[in-house]
Amino acid sequence: MAAYVDENRVNNHIMEDLLGSIVRDEAGNIIVNEDGFVTCISKDLSFQIEYNEIDFTKDTLECTVGEKRVFIKLNDNEANKENCSSSDLDINRAFTWTDASTKLFIELYKEKKELLTNRKIKTRKILWQRICESMKMQGFDVTPTQVENKMKSLERSYKNMITNNKQTGRGRMTCPYERELTELLGYKHNVEPVAVSGKEGTVIRKDRVSTFQTEAREEEIFIDANQKHRQNVDTNHYNNETTLSLQEDLDEGGESSVNIMLQKNTISQNLSKVPQKSARTQVGTTGRVLEKCHKTLDTLTENILIERNAKLDVQKQILAEYKRISTIYEDMAKTIKEQLTTANNLRQERNKLLRDLVSLD
Repeated sequence: MAAYVDENRVNNHIMEDLLGSIVRDEAGNIIVNEDGFVTCISKDLSFQIEYNEIDFTKDTLECTVGEKRVFIKLNDNEANKENCSSSDLDINRAFTWTDASTKLFIELYKEKKELLTNRKIKTRKILWQRICESMKMQGFDVTPTQVENKMKSLERSYKNMITNNKQTGRGRMTCPYERELTELLGYKHNVEPVAVSGKEGTVIRKDRVSTFQTEAREEEIFIDANQKHRQNVDTNHYNNETTLSLQEDLDEGGESSVNIMLQKNTISQNLSKVPQKSARTQVGTTGRVLEKCHKTLDTLTENILIERNAKLDVQKQILAEYKRISTIYEDMAKTIKEQLTTANNLRQERNKLLRDLVSLD
């Protein structure tokens, strides 16, 4: 959804109605809500961006909202502009992505990311350079940084569409190049997770499990081919190199399409076994959601305890009132019994007097 661009691009090539700003208070400080998001506005548009994702060392932030692009000015770096050389301006020159250039980029990325998977390209930085060179051969003068930012923008737009369409009560959302991005990103763990957790517990998605099995078989074939080409190399040394290489790739890439770690000595023990995979821990948005859930759970627990104590107090009051009424009832019953006994005694004395009077007559 967001990418960083050179400030000259905004001043020279962007219409005024596409310029946006971050909402600030009277003192000029950026307003961050309780969820860690800031609000951006641009005339009739209003959207939110995670504050931690904003790099304030850049001049301008480019955001994609639907099919519109909004450029948000972050810093006024006049001194930096004076110190920029012509070569620096050439590196950060503006490039407008068209439908043709975007489709070519997606096709090249789909083609060359296999080289990264097969270890023919070691880092994603080299991958962007290769794609940049191929696009220049087709007449598109683009830099590796612009290529990388375009990929991040497309991926963020696709993730936002997936997240929106999974939530109830919202209209269906689409994104540009949805079919191509589904083929390219639909299998990634951070887009379509293998398992989801809900009120019914953890649910394993069968379609994602089958995808994992296919990837595992392909990885096994790749390992077997490498083993044949390295017959004169010590197996343990090969395993260590494979493990360290994958770890380095994960550290540098950050968005590697293969989220697995080959365990040491797996190849030497049994090549027919599928390498064990481990999903990368999500510490970004997931961590904040979990923290918010914990806070909500604590609040609910506290409210339940308060309601329970209130109910206990009411029950105690009812019990005390019942005991008071029971005591009054017992006292009244005792008084009535005494009065009945007295009345019976008086009746017996009266009857005796009447009998005596009758006998005298």
